[in-house]
Amino acid sequence: MEMADGDRFTPEQAEALSALRDGRNVFLSGNAGTGKSYVLNAFISDLKARNVDFLALAPTGIAALNLTDGSTIHRTLKIAPGVCAPDGPKGSRKVLDAAKVIIIDEISMCRIDLFERVMNMVLAAKRVSGRKQVVLVGDFFQLPPVVTDDDRKVLMQLWPGNDDGYAFKSQLWEGMDF
Repeated sequence: MEMADGDRFTPEQAEALSALRDGRNVFLSGNAGTGKSYVLNAFISDLKARNVDFLALAPTGIAALNLTDGSTIHRTLKIAPGVCAPDGPKGSRKVLDAAKVIIIDEISMCRIDLFERVMNMVLAAKRVSGRKQVVLVGDFFQLPPVVTDDDRKVLMQLWPGNDDGYAFKSQLWEGMDF
């Protein structure tokens, strides 16, 4: 497969890009070096060419720098650092209302508490402004969430059995139909 600007894709990358363009919620994963970022940035270029409003987010500043037009989850959604308790401050949903596509790169580094906060914000924005596509990118075998000993104590109270903090263990992960 080749895009208008000459990008070439392996069959697997082309299949991933096609799934992204279909508007479905997608979890894009693969080993290091398989081209996840390459496909993701091609998708972002496609969104820009079609004037589709999107957010490109990452859990860390370094990961956000590697994304075209990327920013951190915390900064963009105005979520305070630390463990996000389910009943805590919700952050700002305004930018989510406008976006049609929400991309989170390096999802493996996103702890369950932050993932659930963002997905609940996305679901609330969807009720107000319509369909939202969620695209998660990452490899849970490469970069785990950062969990301090203090975080682990809180996570065990809020999500028993998930002291490692993995987002894919959230009920919202299954509910988003990736």
